[in-house]
Amino acid sequence: MGGKRESPNAEKSKGVAVCDGCESVVSVWVRSDGRVDPISPQGVCTCAEPSLQLVDDGEREPEESTTNGP
Repeated sequence: MGGKRESPNAEKSKGVAVCDGCESVVSVWVRSDGRVDPISPQGVCTCAEPSLQLVDDGEREPEESTTNGP
């Protein structure tokens, strides 16, 4: 049977990362333990040891208003 399989109950979500070395954009799985893995081996950058950094998805917690009301 070969290869280690992730438990079907493991929490993961899709994300986007950029390689620090060559600036390639890669689709990744973000695991609940913080590990970031490319979704597909094709299309991953050609760096010997890619350093993938997650791209901020733009979602932010709402900030409290600091302006005075009318």
